[in-house]
Amino acid sequence: TNKMIWKDRYDGNNRRNQVVTIQSNVYSELPVFVQDCLFREGNFVEMWPLGPDSPREKGYPRNISIKAIEDDLLALLQDEETLSKLGVKIYFMPKFHTGP
Repeated sequence: TNKMIWKDRYDGNNRRNQVVTIQSNVYSELPVFVQDCLFREGNFVEMWPLGPDSPREKGYPRNISIKAIEDDLLALLQDEETLSKLGVKIYFMPKFHTGP
């Protein structure tokens, strides 16, 4: 099957390994299956301190590489079951274009 992938440095795209901190008030609003995809063991680091944007009951802020977020979400959004879970109607499902 055709899959979309990120261009790499050989295609002129230099993907940097920057990290972003996501507060627990933000990631706790994501659907559980998206959280499970992004926050696999070894894919993030919990940060200190807790605060108004990351209260104790929701957990610590998490550092994750932007590249990992991009890769994981791109892979996740190429799955028809995932698109259905997100409420994407069949007529809005992406089509892959392989030629001119």
